[in-house]
Amino acid sequence: MTGSMIALASIMVTQFEDKLAQNFRFLRLWAIALAAWGGTSFYNLNLSGVNFSGANLANSDFRVSSLYRSILKGAAGLELARVDSRYLDLEDHRVQQLLTQGRSTERNFKGVNLKGAYLYQLDLRGFDFTCASLTGANLGKTDLRDSYLVQSQAAGVTFEFTDLRNAWLIDANLTEANFYRADLRDCILVRAQAARADFTGADLTGVCIEDWSISSKTQFTNVRCDYIYRKYQNGKPSDRYPINRNFEPGEFASLFAEPEDVVELVFKGDFNISALSFALYKLQTDAPELNLELRGVEQREKLWVAKIKSTNHSLNERLIEERLTSVYQAGNTTVEETIKNSIYRDYEETKQRLTESELLVRQLAGISGSQAEALKELSKRSFGNNFFISGSTITNLAGSGQIEYREAANSIRSLVTNRVDSDSNLQRLLNQLANQNVATSAATQSELIQQVLLTEAKQDHEFRKFLLEQGQQIVNSLPNEEVTIALQSAIDTLQSSS
Repeated sequence: MTGSMIALASIMVTQFEDKLAQNFRFLRLWAIALAAWGGTSFYNLNLSGVNFSGANLANSDFRVSSLYRSILKGAAGLELARVDSRYLDLEDHRVQQLLTQGRSTERNFKGVNLKGAYLYQLDLRGFDFTCASLTGANLGKTDLRDSYLVQSQAAGVTFEFTDLRNAWLIDANLTEANFYRADLRDCILVRAQAARADFTGADLTGVCIEDWSISSKTQFTNVRCDYIYRKYQNGKPSDRYPINRNFEPGEFASLFAEPEDVVELVFKGDFNISALSFALYKLQTDAPELNLELRGVEQREKLWVAKIKSTNHSLNERLIEERLTSVYQAGNTTVEETIKNSIYRDYEETKQRLTESELLVRQLAGISGSQAEALKELSKRSFGNNFFISGSTITNLAGSGQIEYREAANSIRSLVTNRVDSDSNLQRLLNQLANQNVATSAATQSELIQQVLLTEAKQDHEFRKFLLEQGQQIVNSLPNEEVTIALQSAIDTLQSSS
């Protein structure tokens, strides 16, 4: 009786208007906790695969350790159970409603944790799962037309017979996802990672696959596909292929299936040549039976993809991916120290072999020596904002534009040393950088200015002395934010190296 009264009180509390209800949230949680006292306890239990349809969960302790594909549709009273968000975001009323009723009055599920959730045969048209965790969820036969799964973690998700027409899966992690006989017509798969995914019997007509990543284990058996789009520009797919015809049966699979002995490793944002070289060397040394060989490195927008080949027919793709990625991440910032502290005691020989390996990575990536040095120096920064200076030219590592170094240096030095009409001179420089695709954003423009200032200070002792002695005064007098940030950063760097 007491439990029922407390539960009733908790319901009444939730009926207040939102602002007032927030003030009583602690009372509601306290009421639920008391009501759960003596009720059914599932605390810390693994309830994976359990069917709770028709069950009454009110007054229970439902703080469980796992609900992997557990069926909660049709369960009652979850809102009156004691829950936490260790496995799923069960404290979120949207998640409770979606799991127990198979629907939700809200469609915004951005960033929500739904890993392993049982969402079978639901109507989720137009739902937004951007950055959501869906790893291992069951979305079979679900209607996801026009939905957003941008940057979602959807590894191992079941999409069997799922309707994904016009869905957005840009930058989604679809590793080992099951798309058996799914409808992906006009789906946007830009930069999606689909290693070991199964598209058997799926319809891929009209998908946009710019810079997507697949592997030798990605299945395309009996795929239906008339045509695809290879580019994504201005928010729309473009570059239809084939241009004036449709694919013949089986043609798509033969064109896009990766060789059986090749593994693709995808690196987002940063690309550290030394770390990749060391990771390859260490894995080749620790597991020589895998017969690993680097076959290619290519850039896809802001992604870098390393293609690894093994002549061992018993290739375990997941093992190679996990071990190589693990070593790469561990050595990403301290390769030199890692070598010294590792089991590889012959330090000089190891360094020589790594130098040779690093040279191969550069060659396969199409990176010149000066570019590679710039990459190494700037590997800790966001990839899109890096420049290198080679000879008389400044080039953006992520772009195709260039500008003459001396022309840019003279303009930047003039802004700092002679501040007469600085606003109009600066605007001309920024316009030039943008028009020539060298630096199109404020952040990249500021970084380029900083790098030029540091290069000039290194080459010109008097200019370095000028920056150290008068730089702070100049910073305080400049109204432009780009130059101010660049100059302050350059001064800080010079002072720390003095």
